Amino acid sequence: MRTIIISLLALGAVSLMPAAASAEWYCKAQSSTGTWGEGWAPANASARALALTECAVHTPRGRVCLITGCILG
Repeated sequence: MRTIIISLLALGAVSLMPAAASAEWYCKAQSSTGTWGEGWAPANASARALALTECAVHTPRGRVCLITGCILG
């Protein structure tokens, strides 16, 4: 019985801790026409892809979007 109580207390303490994996990457892409896109995702590659896709939607055909920066926040 004592082991069960200790296990339940430990489980409760762990569930109250903030998740360290909740940090997300934020990336921004911009084209030469000034249009831009942003992306948030747990993985850097995914955030970059989202930012480039969003930028491409608003960019005229024949122009290119480039990543201007990414940060882990």
